[in-house]
Amino acid sequence: MLESMTLDDFLPHVGEALEIQVSAELALPVQLKSVDVLGREPAEGKRRPFSVIISGPREPILPQGIYTLRHEKLGELELFIVPIGNDSDGTRYEIVFN
Repeated sequence: MLESMTLDDFLPHVGEALEIQVSAELALPVQLKSVDVLGREPAEGKRRPFSVIISGPREPILPQGIYTLRHEKLGELELFIVPIGNDSDGTRYEIVFN
């Protein structure tokens, strides 16, 4: 499923709530902030690389790793999530799709 996802799957959900399942006891609320195209046009038959930026609370800051991201329409996705910094909304994380 992840291999077939494109930025068009995420774009309609910018601004919506999601959650990251951190452990059996902890689900971290986050918001989908942006979806951005990366690089140039891919080779024919390949998906265009893109990144998804999500924002969560300032604490705890999750280390980079594979987490389950949940969204009511996108479902449950096992994704590699990387913290990229703080802003006025909290901690930002990036998910890259190549």
